[in-house]
Amino acid sequence: LNLKERDFVIISGGKIDARKNIDKLIKAFLKINNENLIENFKFILFGKPVKELEEIISLVRKNTDVRYIEWLDSDEIHKYFLASDLAVFPGTHSVLWEEAVGLGLPCLFKKWKGIDHVDLGGNCLFIKEENIEELTVFLLELIRNKTTFTKLKKNAQKLGPRYFSYSEISKRAIE
Repeated sequence: LNLKERDFVIISGGKIDARKNIDKLIKAFLKINNENLIENFKFILFGKPVKELEEIISLVRKNTDVRYIEWLDSDEIHKYFLASDLAVFPGTHSVLWEEAVGLGLPCLFKKWKGIDHVDLGGNCLFIKEENIEELTVFLLELIRNKTTFTKLKKNAQKLGPRYFSYSEISKRAIE
């Protein structure tokens, strides 16, 4: 992926359709990137877009700060998550949310009713709106405010693997 230790890497992916709002995340990333608001800002994006979103994907293919992978097997997704600093899912729910949390990855999610189970107490943040401006503000805050991000990361690494590990899930199911 040609990433460096100093890079701040966000990741998103899965099914790329209008409901996942990946197009808005791409536009927020490109705004930050094109205006040089953050140095060493990288984006890993994986998944196959629906036809309506192929044009926006073509924009990121041209950007040297985006690593676009069409599709990943489930075992490969974990490797890419672990190469990232922050998972961002600005649209509808995906099982990838729980996988990212379970790997100890700090996350930014779209707030939905009934999705509170991914918030283990400071491992993630929620956006309320589905717009580029809010995504941009959240990303800039997390990247620029090292204290906020460090706290989020520490909580994610401490709580996520413990709660979403298969052994813990099995224990809860048996109880």
